[in-house]
Amino acid sequence: MFYRLLSGVVLGTAVSFGALAQDLQKLHFKAIGLNGPTVASMVDEVPFWRQTMPKASNGAITTDITPLDQMGIDDKTMLRLLRLGVMDFAGMDISKMAGDDPRFEGCDLAGLTLDTDRARAACDAYRGVIDRQMQKNWNAKLLAFGGNPPQVFWCRGMIGGLSDLKGKKIRVFNNTMRDFLAGVPATRRQALERGIRLIEWTFDPLEWKNAVFNFNRLGAIARRYVPNQYGVSSSPLHRGLPTDRLIAEWWLDSPRVVSCLEGKSDTSTEAGQRIALPLDVLEHPAERASSIADLQASLRAQFQQAFAKGLAAVAFEPQKDSGSYLLTDWRTTG
Repeated sequence: MFYRLLSGVVLGTAVSFGALAQDLQKLHFKAIGLNGPTVASMVDEVPFWRQTMPKASNGAITTDITPLDQMGIDDKTMLRLLRLGVMDFAGMDISKMAGDDPRFEGCDLAGLTLDTDRARAACDAYRGVIDRQMQKNWNAKLLAFGGNPPQVFWCRGMIGGLSDLKGKKIRVFNNTMRDFLAGVPATRRQALERGIRLIEWTFDPLEWKNAVFNFNRLGAIARRYVPNQYGVSSSPLHRGLPTDRLIAEWWLDSPRVVSCLEGKSDTSTEAGQRIALPLDVLEHPAERASSIADLQASLRAQFQQAFAKGLAAVAFEPQKDSGSYLLTDWRTTG
C-alpha cells in the first residue's frame, strides 16, 4: 500500500474545502507524488492536482506536483522533507519507511492481505495508528490510503519448490517481504511443532503450473472441488468465469509429503482416472472465452464425479501440448 499524507500546516484549508468555490482564497501548494511511471501517478495524482483541483475551485487552488523520481529523492528522504514543511502534500510507499517506525508497514504485511477487501479492512483498522504516528513524529496528517501493485517475487526460471530458491538472489522492496521470505522454509516445521497436521488452500484447476507445484513438489492432494468459490468478479485474473477451485490438502507428516519435499516426487502413480487439460488453455483468454468456459464446465463435472467415487487428485503430468490430472484411491496416497 502507499499513503498520501497531508501536512498539519494545511489541514484546516483542506477540511474547509466544502465552501463554495467562489468563496475560496487563492492558494498555491507544493506536492511531491509517487514515481512518475506508476499508474497511480499518471492516472490519479498528477491529473488530480493539475486538473481536478483547479477546475473544482474555479482556479482558486493550484498545485505544483512533481513525482519523487523526478526530484531525485527516495521515499525516506521525502518523509523528512514533509516533516520540515518543504512540501504541503506528499504521496509515498510508506512501508519502505519501516526503519523509522515499524508500525508504518502494519497494514500491509506480506502474505496476509491477498485481495482488495482484506487490504481495505487492514488499512481501515490501522488508520488511527498511522495517523497518530504521523502527527506525533512527522508533522503530518494521514489523508488517504491507495493501492499499489501487489507484492510479487519475480523469478527468471521455473520455481517448483522451496529448494529451488537456494543460492538465488532475491530482491525485495520492504522489510515485510524480507521477513516473509526468511520465514517461508520454516512453515511446515513450525506447524508441526504447534501440533498442526493439515494445511489447506485453494487453487484454480485451469492453472496447471499450480497443480504441478501443489501435487508434485509439495505432495498435496485434492478431494474437493468447489464451484464458484469466490463468486464471479470483474478481475481480469478471473477472465469473467466462475471462480471454481480445487482444495489442496497438505498432510504435513505423511510419507507422501516427506518424499516430495526430499525431491522424490513420483508422477508415475497408477491412475484410476485421468483428467486432461491443454497446457495452452489460458493463452489469449479474451479470444477463447467460450472454449475456456466449456473446458471449465467439463473439468467441474469430471472432478466432482471422480471425488464422489472416493478418488483423489495426486499429481499433474505435463506432456508436450497437453497434460493430465492423475487421480487414484485416496487411501493409497500415503
